[in-house]
Amino acid sequence: MSNDQALRQHLAALLTSESAHAGFDAAVADFPAALYGKQSTGSAHTPWQVLEHMRITQRDVLNRIGNANHRAFAFPDEYWPPAAVPRKNDSWDASVAAFRADQKALTDVIGNNKTDPFGPTRPGADGVLLDDLLMIVDHNAYHLGELILLRRLLGAWA
Repeated sequence: MSNDQALRQHLAALLTSESAHAGFDAAVADFPAALYGKQSTGSAHTPWQVLEHMRITQRDVLNRIGNANHRAFAFPDEYWPPAAVPRKNDSWDASVAAFRADQKALTDVIGNNKTDPFGPTRPGADGVLLDDLLMIVDHNAYHLGELILLRRLLGAWA
């Protein structure tokens, strides 16, 4: 196996696997709807806000790949949902589904041999694609841990 293919497989595994911690699917499985908007003592965010932040950030990374016209979001306001609770009952499920779809799209980018991990993220960009991919892997892992901790604090994680 070439180094390029090994790197791609490793990146895809980091994005989707459960090798070092519980994965996204485990973190959101059977999440009690009554807890979506609950804020635990000492926490800065609700589970809904963490989930939406993960979705928004991952989508932003996906949208900037190859897009010379990408506009960076204003941090932190545009990376976090304004409300502590979902707008309606199906918003949680829609956010989970969108996160999964964007995660799949990122694994497709990683697996595309025409995409150079060491090339620019987009035309005119200073950074390389690998930087963005490693950042989103790290970001997702961090907030996945936060989501699981919130579940524990709210009594919904065994």
